[in-house]
Amino acid sequence: LLAVSVAFAQDEPLPESVTAPYLAYEAAVEAGDAEAAASAAEQAWRASEGEALDPDLKAILAENAAYALARIGQTQSASEAIDRAIHLQEQSGANAIDRGMTYRLASELAYQSGDMRQASRLASRALDLLEDLEGEAGVAQRFGAYLIRIQAEGAQGRFDRAAHLARQALEEGEGVYDVLPPTYGLPAFYMGAKKAYDGREGDAAYWFAVSYALLARLDYPMTVRDAADAWGDYLREDMPRSSQQRLLERLIESGYLLDPDTEAGLASVGVNPENPEGFVGARALRRVPPEYPDVAAQAGVEGFALVRYDVNEVGQVENAEVIFSLPYSNFGDASLEALDEWEFEPATQDGVIVPDIGRVTTMEFKLAG
Repeated sequence: LLAVSVAFAQDEPLPESVTAPYLAYEAAVEAGDAEAAASAAEQAWRASEGEALDPDLKAILAENAAYALARIGQTQSASEAIDRAIHLQEQSGANAIDRGMTYRLASELAYQSGDMRQASRLASRALDLLEDLEGEAGVAQRFGAYLIRIQAEGAQGRFDRAAHLARQALEEGEGVYDVLPPTYGLPAFYMGAKKAYDGREGDAAYWFAVSYALLARLDYPMTVRDAADAWGDYLREDMPRSSQQRLLERLIESGYLLDPDTEAGLASVGVNPENPEGFVGARALRRVPPEYPDVAAQAGVEGFALVRYDVNEVGQVENAEVIFSLPYSNFGDASLEALDEWEFEPATQDGVIVPDIGRVTTMEFKLAG
């Protein structure tokens, strides 16, 4: 975007009111000063509004400002700038690809601001405009819009729609890449969540393994990656050995098995190691279902929470934590409150009572009827 703007500025002389802040913006970008770049980019854009300039140039300046402002977390000002860029592009009849990329950025800003409906609407428009962009570049651009739509729909509890979009994104990626980029782990996670929500544990375990295998390439902490790992373990725990073997074969065939030559590699994405000989896990004696949060019930929103906990030597729950909650965090809060009332027969090792550490379960929130 910066290269396009520079070329435009060189071909058509700008008024001093625009030139000075624009040159300051370029200098700040070169120096790596994000705060100064954002301030100068916004000043150049706002100055251009008072000048008789081509709408395409104004749109470029507005989009520059949006990118720079978004980078420093000025979401409201960035949204104002990107909305103006969209208006100017529509006014000037800019080509579909340029408009699609602008709509995609607008969808990201709406998502960051928490407006999920608007984020999904803008991302949908971006996908329509970018439909004819071919090759890897087209897939990459559309993927950004898919990602926003998937997350926005999931955040609203629309798992069917989120999973449908996730499948579309995955199919597009598989048609271009020999090996999917790590960011495709998020659509794979949503595929797993939908399959689990529908009670299709085998398919869910597969997609969680794919998600973990992809996201494991990203070397920084990530909630979704940890949730995929924990949820996959939870689903595989009760699988018959034959089902685990089929899952393992499917992962090997698809190329999403990490380190298949080691037990640790198998455990991370396929078959869980067996519990130590003589270990008998805690057995639930009393399970209290979580209360449906009022705000979710009133909104007609369904969801789930994935929780991890320990069972101590007297059968009580300890160290409970929410691994992942969708679409509302209060699903997780309600799950933790319910866990406090669960009772267990303690685990044993060779007949001796021991703690059962790191148990995982899913709390589902589904409306009656």
